[in-house]
Amino acid sequence: MANLGTVTVSNSNIAIGSLSTDGKSVAVDLSAAPEGSYTVTMVGAYDKGNNLITPNPVTVNVVKSKTDTVAPTVTGVTTSGTSNLSVKFSEALSAVPVVTVTGGGAATVTQDLTDPTKYNVTLTTPVTGVQTVSVTAGYTDPSGNAGLAYSTLAQFTADTTAPTYVKHSVQTIAGVQYLVVRNNEAVASTAGVVSGTYTDANSVTQNVANLGATSLYDANGDGINESVRVNLTGNTAGNYTVTLPAGYATDASTNASASKSVSFALGTVANTAKPTVNSVITQFTIGDVNKFTVNFSDLVTAATALNVNNYKVEGQSVFSSAIFDGDQQTVTLTLKDGAITTDGLRNFTVNNVTGVNVVVMDAHTEQVIFDENVEPTITSATLTAADTIALNFSELMTAASLTDNDNFEVYINGSKATVTTVAAGADNSKYIITLDATTVVNNLSDTVTVNVLNTNDVTDAGTPANTLKTTGSISVAK
Repeated sequence: MANLGTVTVSNSNIAIGSLSTDGKSVAVDLSAAPEGSYTVTMVGAYDKGNNLITPNPVTVNVVKSKTDTVAPTVTGVTTSGTSNLSVKFSEALSAVPVVTVTGGGAATVTQDLTDPTKYNVTLTTPVTGVQTVSVTAGYTDPSGNAGLAYSTLAQFTADTTAPTYVKHSVQTIAGVQYLVVRNNEAVASTAGVVSGTYTDANSVTQNVANLGATSLYDANGDGINESVRVNLTGNTAGNYTVTLPAGYATDASTNASASKSVSFALGTVANTAKPTVNSVITQFTIGDVNKFTVNFSDLVTAATALNVNNYKVEGQSVFSSAIFDGDQQTVTLTLKDGAITTDGLRNFTVNNVTGVNVVVMDAHTEQVIFDENVEPTITSATLTAADTIALNFSELMTAASLTDNDNFEVYINGSKATVTTVAAGADNSKYIITLDATTVVNNLSDTVTVNVLNTNDVTDAGTPANTLKTTGSISVAK
């Protein structure tokens, strides 16, 4: 690596060192932290070629333990199809375990990218029915505690669902026109002859015995051949109605598609320019932590430009809505609540957006700084004296949004108390509500609540800031 990007840790006592001279490691200093498991998250780390780390962000678990004598155990096995399963452990292991399945041949075992306690297994030989899944003894945790052998029965069920038609379009690929038929899953093979009729410019209907050679195609560049394309070279311009034969698309489990009739126009598209992304306006520029704007070079269709699944951050769909903003070239996106958990540089991809000329854009990826949009919450309210209540928040808050004393009401046995001040505590994640001397808690049996006003303007310390998620009445612990 050339740069670690933005690094956050789950405990402020953890210190992150500098990159090693070869750029392959970094020291994590746990000396000041208590025993336990912690997370280190890197956002926007990149190598010497300026390529962002993947996944981005990447989170790793670090464990400090001097007294861990508990051996890891298997907590569950989950199957997926006939060749894949996952094994869940009670904790992360120091190395991948040895997993076997009766009749499954050699197994490839990898640690899950998002859950370090889960290991994904791929079998070289597919199996079906009830099979024995075994984990060899000797798998160890970071403290060296070794787990016992494990065996269980698991059901492997074959995929019996055939791929189905999703949509079709005529596309020019490397100067050649194709009929591209997209399906709902990956296609392993294609077969059969596409035939039908077309009506030429003189309104004469002609037969088409063989529309063209078929081949598999990755329509969206994700490495998965979910489409079948038909080479249209040599066909006359006109309006076509053709039949895709049964089995034009077959998945990896040999499930064959049903036949499908489709219609399309060939040779009538005048404008073949692909829409491109002109600019991306970030949350910081807009001043709204949940908003993000994309401006296109050309008019784009509502069906594709307002489809939030066509906008990805590190390959994930993180937007809840999309609207045209002022014109049909500008799209403003709204992030899902809590979609971005840490600030940092991420890959932002726009794909599958179609111009009004029915031409699909090329995938566009650029590196963009995203600000976290996790709304803060009140994690606890505790009576610390007859006239003081401590509010603990899930993160650092903006002091000015709390100390203006217009966000909370306190009730004692249903009667409203008088709040004199709200002040920051040890840090900006803790605030102290002080009551007037005439309205204090006189008995520990009193029912004390803090009411979060709907008009509150409480925000976290981010820029742009996130508003308080907690609403309603909170019981005060004593």
